[in-house]
Amino acid sequence: MPGYQPLMDPEVRRRFEDVWRCRLPLFIGFRSTEMIDMARRGLIKMLYIVGENSVRSHPDSGGAVAEALSRLEFLVVQDIFMTETAEYADVVLPAASAALEDYGTFTNTERRLQLTRKVVDPPGDARLIGRSLLSWLGGLVMTWALGIALT
Repeated sequence: MPGYQPLMDPEVRRRFEDVWRCRLPLFIGFRSTEMIDMARRGLIKMLYIVGENSVRSHPDSGGAVAEALSRLEFLVVQDIFMTETAEYADVVLPAASAALEDYGTFTNTERRLQLTRKVVDPPGDARLIGRSLLSWLGGLVMTWALGIALT
């Protein structure tokens, strides 16, 4: 099945698990194109899409992506613009652009590591994705919407 490939060398895994004092997943997750297909088939009920306009950027975006997003029970989109994808969302969260407003690295949907350098401060109440209270609240909203008790 796509997405189920060994994550890393067993020795590398053991060393990370020792340092982080945790168990790492045995397999990598699904690619965004695989998740869209799974949502279209009803295998995924909820998505949190961050900084990607899937309706425009995915292959066969003319109909398959729109159909997949329509079938989701709950969709959160966090982006710097109100995109076509955000129009399908149950919750839209504002974001700051990591490419302009932060220094560091991120992994894009092609799983490539990209370096960013801060150029400007985030506008208004926008927060950097991954560091923001809004990201945490997005998870809380999804948990509530799905009826999952927090422990």
